[in-house]
Amino acid sequence: MKVIQNERSIQRERKFIQAMAGLNHSHLVKCLAGWTYDSKFYMIYELASCNLEEFMQDRMESHQPRGIAESMFVKQLCGLAAALRVIHCQGEDSEISKDTYLGVPRSDNKKTGYIHDLKPENILVFMSSETVQSFRISDFSCAKVVDFVASVSGKRRSHLTTSKSGTPIYRAPESMGGATSRPYDLWSLGCVYLELLVWFFDGYRALEVFRNERVELVHPHGAEDEGFYSMIDEGPDAKMRLRKPVLNKIEELSARSGGSLKEIVNIIPDLLKIAPEERLTATALVKKLRELNTGADLTFPSPSTTALLAPAPMTLPAPAEESDIEPNGFVVVEDYS
Repeated sequence: MKVIQNERSIQRERKFIQAMAGLNHSHLVKCLAGWTYDSKFYMIYELASCNLEEFMQDRMESHQPRGIAESMFVKQLCGLAAALRVIHCQGEDSEISKDTYLGVPRSDNKKTGYIHDLKPENILVFMSSETVQSFRISDFSCAKVVDFVASVSGKRRSHLTTSKSGTPIYRAPESMGGATSRPYDLWSLGCVYLELLVWFFDGYRALEVFRNERVELVHPHGAEDEGFYSMIDEGPDAKMRLRKPVLNKIEELSARSGGSLKEIVNIIPDLLKIAPEERLTATALVKKLRELNTGADLTFPSPSTTALLAPAPMTLPAPAEESDIEPNGFVVVEDYS
């Protein structure tokens, strides 16, 4: 169960879930119910075993069993990309509008979506008998579904937003300048892919080392973080670059890996492009991953009335005592059945 106290976050997540009502995917967590009680919004999601960060933490050393076979691991990475594509494309598997009149796009009210907070803590792990069944994207408090913005050329562009963004470590470089859109999610996914691969090869302790190696100033007079890029200088012509440990780790893993894992490692540089327009789109990423033939769910879903939609919220009277549930957090509800 997730509990949100901030009114803006309540409205944002509720609107996103309702906008996604007709779409479904095996790597997107479903909201089963939602209601308002004592100025808080409660949402019941499918019960997961843990989140991805916790899953990796439980497997510290390289010699420990991962709890997931290589083929299943690759399948989950592909599935996350396909789920992101569902959010970005909102039911239409096309990123170019061909429906124009005299060179001016028609208003067809097409939608697009974005998450803007992809990170290991927001990916839930579903397991059965200590074996991974699926990774699923969750937590849509930064997510939004909006109209496409069309150009005269007929190419539909992502809606740009300056609204809430996610955890700084996984933020895309363009967030430094304000407006962001769908490419932000592809950057975050590239960061998650790289950290997952470090863990899969060498365990969580190696991932901690990699995170520590990345620590440096975000910009010359800024704070330090474990991010993936840094600003070289400041001002209107400031340039950004990938941090050296990131480049080194991609090169190292590419040399050590083979087969489908190597293919995914080699895709990461196309996700971690500093310029957002140079990154792979979710559709292009899924197309590349489909060539791996992993058996992952890479199909575009048919509309479903039982997808991500929460029931209409109901309001209950305030309780006699204040709840001790942390705001904006997931609460584990034990299953005694």
